[in-house]
Amino acid sequence: MKEYIYQQTCERGHTIKEFLTEADAFSLRTLKQLSGRYGEPCKTCGRRISSLSTPTVEVNGRTLNQWLYNLDLAYSEQDEEFVLCDREFLPLLLEGVDKPDALPEKRAKLLEALCILAYDNTPSAMRKNSPFETTGLSIAPEEVDDDLRTTVLRELRKRIALLESLRLYMSCIYVQAVIFPMIGLDW
Repeated sequence: MKEYIYQQTCERGHTIKEFLTEADAFSLRTLKQLSGRYGEPCKTCGRRISSLSTPTVEVNGRTLNQWLYNLDLAYSEQDEEFVLCDREFLPLLLEGVDKPDALPEKRAKLLEALCILAYDNTPSAMRKNSPFETTGLSIAPEEVDDDLRTTVLRELRKRIALLESLRLYMSCIYVQAVIFPMIGLDW
């Protein structure tokens, strides 16, 4: 069984570890409580807590299915779409998106993860017309997987109506500005 460890360190380097159950590591309420400790006094020396490390529950079919139906479960306190946007999870993301009885907020997170996966595999030259591409950062051609991007874009096109209905839940505007036009949506 996997161990879930929460760790906090103070300015003097004192470290305190807590072992959590999977249920606690997966609980948004617990994650918020733990992150709320940042800046609090260290129990050892009284100095300020300066770093926190919260555990991430493994993404798999079982945990994703629980997550899809419960707003109180979270892979991360924020930006879950970035935890989920891994090529390894593509089949799970597609399966979850296609569950009509799942919570719309969760389905939107999965759609957003798919969009990010496509975006991350889009060469910078294809992003240049986006008003949000001002960072000057680019992805080296060897880091881009054209086949993966093509697959994800094809899957997103199949779900245009769903994207339209859930786009209000999506927050990565810079990703939408690049990916939506590629699949025939206005952003």
